[in-house]
Amino acid sequence: MQQVLGLALILCAASITSFRPLPCQVSSEAVKIAASIRSSGKPIGALSVLTQRMGPRPRANLDAIADSLASIVIDDPNATRTNSQYRFSAEMTLIHAGMSSKGTAYVGTAERLFRIAQNATDVGDRSAAISGLAEMPNRTQALGMLRQIAISHNPVAYAAVQALDGDEISANGGLTLLRELHEKALITDVTARRALLFIAKKNGWTIP
Repeated sequence: MQQVLGLALILCAASITSFRPLPCQVSSEAVKIAASIRSSGKPIGALSVLTQRMGPRPRANLDAIADSLASIVIDDPNATRTNSQYRFSAEMTLIHAGMSSKGTAYVGTAERLFRIAQNATDVGDRSAAISGLAEMPNRTQALGMLRQIAISHNPVAYAAVQALDGDEISANGGLTLLRELHEKALITDVTARRALLFIAKKNGWTIP
């Protein structure tokens, strides 16, 4: 019981620093799911709940669960290989919930992935979030978020550039966005600029 209460306090405390405030009335489902990840590395029931396969849930409950998953990825004080299974499980659950064709895809996934891409300690977790963003069904939202990351000083800004060149998203606005970033010289990160230069050469764009 103390562990579960402790998780609830951690999730409430996350509202101080996270992208979007978390409700301090954390749902019991969110706490149980977070506890299952901490104890077994598996987000038991999370995907079914987020996609409402077992019946409708209030949006606030879904958001609380998604916030708890994002917090596990972001707020791990010891982002080590030992703990990577917990973060991986939480992150993949978010991604699958946002892409699910069973039940109702959870519309809040992109916002949580964006938060992870900006704030996670582990760069691998950030990169995975960016890859997930590129797969989200709301292309306009995903393109806007990937653009923000690409033009930032984020250590994985290059991953956002590469994600925009992916087969599906590049054909749905990604390539157009990359060309704009190239022509307006909006990319500042050195590694991201190199990634964009490679794409520009591949597509025959004018090289300044």
